[in-house]
Parts: sequence; C-alpha cells; structure tokens
Amino acid sequence: MQKRLVSVLAVLLGLQLLLAWGLTRDDGDLVAPGGGQLLFSSLAAEAVEGLRLEGPDGEALVIRRRAPGWQLQDDSGDGSEVPADAARVDALLDRLLALDSTGPVANSEATHDRLRVSEEDFERRISFLGQASELAVLYLGSAPDMRSVHARVAGESAVHAVAISAWEVPVQPDSWRLSAPESDPGPAAGSQAPEPEPAP
Repeated sequence: MQKRLVSVLAVLLGLQLLLAWGLTRDDGDLVAPGGGQLLFSSLAAEAVEGLRLEGPDGEALVIRRRAPGWQLQDDSGDGSEVPADAARVDALLDRLLALDSTGPVANSEATHDRLRVSEEDFERRISFLGQASELAVLYLGSAPDMRSVHARVAGESAVHAVAISAWEVPVQPDSWRLSAPESDPGPAAGSQAPEPEPAP
C-alpha cells in the first residue's frame, strides 16, 4: 500500500514538473501574455522633434516641433509648413510613449507579415524624429480585438498587443491642421446700432 502511494505521488510530481516546463517554455513563436513594460522606456517626449506618420497605401505626413508649438509640413511639396493642432500632437506623443506591453504575443520574424507589423506590410508606421536622425520606429498592425492592435518596435522581433488603434493615428493632413478660430461677424451690413435711450 505504501509503495503504491509513493508511486502515485511520484507520477503527480512528474506531471507538475512537466506542466511547469511547458508554461515557461518559449517556442520562439506564440507565447503567453504577461508584462506591463513600457515599449519606449528610455525615450523622453522632450527628445522627440518630430513625427512621421505613414499608412498602408503610401499616405505619409510629417509634423515637426517648432517654437511655440508644432508645424505640419504642407503637402504642396514646396517645403512650407502650416500650424498643427499642438494639443492633439502632444496627446498622441504622450499616448505612444506610454504604451506598455501585454506580451510579447509573438517572438518570431515569421509572424511579422501575418500580424502586419513588417517593414513592408503595416497599418501604421510611426517614426520618432530627433534633430538629425530617427530615434525609434513603431509599427502598428492587425487588431486581435476591439481594444488593441499588434505592435512592433523596429529592430526587435517581439510583437506586442497594445491598447491603441490605427484610426487614432490618422495619416490625413486635415486631421492635424490647426483650425482657424471663428471670428465675430459683427453687425450685418446696412444695420444701424440702437439709439441710446434719453436720460430721465
């Protein structure tokens, strides 16, 4: 009886060890989520002098930091710039730099095309520009659910699921232009100001 009990316990111990090994094993492709680490832990917003936003069909725009705010490079091709909505640009930059990992969900380069985070196939390519060079590049790809997309930092094979969507990073210039404030139309032409009432 005692030998039988020892045998059963030994089998159970072996199964536990096998299960633990399977949970911690990284097969180089799909892995279990876990984490919460920032994608850009060493990149400060103050170091970013511009953003290049690109879409899947060749759409592209560049926004650069210019005192006192941000400027959108005009799409006329002459190098001119127009004021950008600084509040929206700052909000996007802060959002991107605050993205944290819920993964990685994949570790293999073979998954990049399937998840649409490769150099040739992506939903968004976001380049963080410094004064003289690119500081980092982020690819946004397919959406595993309604609240997140697959993302990959250029130069890394790991793919993460992050809480953002491609439509939150529009690549149409009109989405980033600063809207002119509405001016007071004043009195209509031909109208007369009301006469002051006589003093009592």
